[in-house]
Amino acid sequence: MRDGRKIVKLVQAEVEEECQKWKSALIGYVIGGNPTFKEMLKYVYGVWNFVVTPQVFLHNDGYFIFRFMSDNDKETLLQNGPFTFNNRPMVLKHWEPDFQMSKEPLQVIPIWVTFPNLPVEYWAPRSLGRIASCLGKPICTDKLTTKGERVSYARILVEMDVSVELPEEVSIELPGGKCKLQNIKYEWRPLYCQSCLNIGHQNDF
Repeated sequence: MRDGRKIVKLVQAEVEEECQKWKSALIGYVIGGNPTFKEMLKYVYGVWNFVVTPQVFLHNDGYFIFRFMSDNDKETLLQNGPFTFNNRPMVLKHWEPDFQMSKEPLQVIPIWVTFPNLPVEYWAPRSLGRIASCLGKPICTDKLTTKGERVSYARILVEMDVSVELPEEVSIELPGGKCKLQNIKYEWRPLYCQSCLNIGHQNDF
């Protein structure tokens, strides 16, 4: 009892044990689409056949949870994105404790960003993370960027707020204090409506 109210106290070890079961999961939804469980299951078996097939769960709010056999499978899938479902963008986000499906802000979504002609001396993982942090929350790089097998551009998946204008460049400080302007390209520029707060179209005037 606390202040006259009944309070349920959970055992933290039990909570952490359950979290471990879901740490290799992704939350997914299709922008502008509402696939059925059967349709999504068919998609997963057909398109994601380069990793061990994850367990698929459908949430009442239209979200899918994909629980992978390992973190490696999850990262491999993300690195091979982006994915579309019936030509509509599919958003995939890391599962986190206390993730609230119905409260998920639809304006904050992962977008693949490329940095053309980024000097190779900036390709250290932490350096790439710092550069991407100017745009949002870095999630991962693709395989070719991670292995340094393609040096014409770096490609990073970044969780960004698409309700504001996406920047075209980022400033990188060089030794001595000078700055270099680095161009940015987006593999997909989502339209965002300020009226209905949804992705897929802009305000009609």
